[in-house]
Amino acid sequence: MILDIATRVEVPRRGGAERQYRSPVRSLVCEGIVAFAMLEFELDEEGLCSSFSLESMDRRMAGESAVVVKAERKLAALLKNEGALIMYHGRRDLAALRLAALRHFHFSIGGAVNWLIDAQGRYFDLVTMLASGTGEEDEFSDLVARFGGGLKSPQTMPVGPVRRERVTAEVNVVQAMMVYLHLLAEIRRSFQPLSHGMMALTDFISSRSSSSPHLVQLLETEVFKTFDTIPF
Repeated sequence: MILDIATRVEVPRRGGAERQYRSPVRSLVCEGIVAFAMLEFELDEEGLCSSFSLESMDRRMAGESAVVVKAERKLAALLKNEGALIMYHGRRDLAALRLAALRHFHFSIGGAVNWLIDAQGRYFDLVTMLASGTGEEDEFSDLVARFGGGLKSPQTMPVGPVRRERVTAEVNVVQAMMVYLHLLAEIRRSFQPLSHGMMALTDFISSRSSSSPHLVQLLETEVFKTFDTIPF
């Protein structure tokens, strides 16, 4: 599973001013969970990826607590089922999710904390593995651009900061999948996981052309165009 968690530092305002993104539980200066996106897929014994599914959620849909619970349960199930977790700057995001779970008194799920304590060798941080891993905000976008997957002129995202961050997270997980497919080909010492995975990912994006135009624009990037022209 590819996971991206959108966070935001929240500072409660005084004097009756609007308290945008304030935690519904306590008036604390904290890193709140705004949204998440997760791209799930199946990986067979030959390293071929298929059956992509995308799910996302933001706090305006159901509140921060519900977003935290959903992400926590997905992470707990992934670890139980011996799946792999692929992120970028992942330990930072998992730590923010863990703290949010504590703030909302969600102690019993243990999704983020269990991945932080013992990932059992199934956690991949793309920035740490393929870039300098300094933690800079633009490090992931620079990594994507090196593979030819950067968006030079992104389409306008939906109005509203929370929804914008949710669809941005959706774009991020698809871009992360593209990077991971290259890494998977290296791990398997074979071009096939990359070629097969890129074709499957292209088909998945195309199937969402009407509902997710922000994803369709990725098909116009250099890396997707390259695999669209290679005769397999």
